[in-house]
Amino acid sequence: MKGVIICGGKGTRMGDDAPPKSLLIIGGKPLIQHHIEWFVKHGITDIIVLAGDKSKPIKAFLDSYPTPANIVFQVESFPLGTAGALKSAEPFLDCPFIVIYGDKMHDVRLDRMIEYHYSKPSVCTIAVHPTTHMHDSDLLDMDENGRIVAVYPKPHDPSQDYRNLTNICIYIMDPVCFRHITNGVFSDFARDVLPKLIVSERVYGYLTLEYMRDIGTPERLKEVNRDWAFGNIINFATQLPAIFLDRDGVIVKRKDGKLGDGNDIRTPDELELYPDAAASIKTINKSKYLAIIITNQPGIAKGLLTMDDLSRINKRIETLLGKEGAELDAIFTCPHHPEIGWPGENPLYKIDCDCRKPGPGLILQAAEQFNIDLSRSYMIGDTWRDIGAGRSAGTKTVALLRGDNDWKEGDKSDYVFDSLIDAICYILRKEGENAIPVR
Repeated sequence: MKGVIICGGKGTRMGDDAPPKSLLIIGGKPLIQHHIEWFVKHGITDIIVLAGDKSKPIKAFLDSYPTPANIVFQVESFPLGTAGALKSAEPFLDCPFIVIYGDKMHDVRLDRMIEYHYSKPSVCTIAVHPTTHMHDSDLLDMDENGRIVAVYPKPHDPSQDYRNLTNICIYIMDPVCFRHITNGVFSDFARDVLPKLIVSERVYGYLTLEYMRDIGTPERLKEVNRDWAFGNIINFATQLPAIFLDRDGVIVKRKDGKLGDGNDIRTPDELELYPDAAASIKTINKSKYLAIIITNQPGIAKGLLTMDDLSRINKRIETLLGKEGAELDAIFTCPHHPEIGWPGENPLYKIDCDCRKPGPGLILQAAEQFNIDLSRSYMIGDTWRDIGAGRSAGTKTVALLRGDNDWKEGDKSDYVFDSLIDAICYILRKEGENAIPVR
């Protein structure tokens, strides 16, 4: 594979006298040096740097920077945009290649992303993650296999619901992608090429919670340098703790406030968040903890709703939270139910599984996918099933006593609260995190 670093932006938001963004200093060295070292660390030593305005200081730095990489430097004669600049490098890129942008700081385990890419029939794999600012982000949607099925550039239709997934601009591409870029024409890959590419080719999303930040403003540059100083620029190798949250009765109000088969939420319009849900998740987002929903949805097996219904409900949850600046890192769902005999039941899901709480399966899946430290993690729920799942997975457990609880005698939690925000703040303070509720 080969590497591409696109450094064509003007950097106007940094000020007229500012250096190119790829030469801004993070942790004592220019951003482009971080990028080159990242490529080399993952065995990629053939790199092309695509520059536009302010190309001379970038070239001067590269000429003076000793590196084991073979670097080709190319300057566009007129602005071409990210896709147009990439097209101009087609003669150099005769094999699969990785594209990154020179104005973003990241630390992504490229070996894992490459492995994922080759596990799919993909001509383009895009690193994606959730964001705390859905409203001003270009969003994506993926199917259950990870294939990208829609692109939603900002601004968004306020009447629609969206998944909280955004493109973090790390691409693994096959040269076949060049067929969809016009030579010599200004075009942006995310806005102009990607929407067409997903229609005619197989494009997949690689969901990662690893570090990625834009450094396009002085404030963001300061934030990234603070993250560097405090050791917060991390990749998959760093184990993080999580706060696992049951959905119904913790984040989402139960239909009619009750447990029971007749009270499954079946449509987005039946959904209502608890008043403290967004503030609680925003508070988690300000810490090192991940915020992950773990939910049983047996109504799918019983035929009360479909997987498409569940997808629409999840989009509504993420959209409502996103409007408040809150970000769920993931939602894990068990659609199974072992008992047969329900009118209209779906036999595909009438199985005895290990992912249905009180089994620990969903928590263990999340831990494997995101390298979560379960010994430092918590499970918050409002039924004995949630507490049992957390206990079996090795997390600490919190019982939330609100609504119609379903406690099983002898299944005790480590902590008990009647307010989610109070539970979150207690956990974070106990673990040495800043726990001022984010309103």
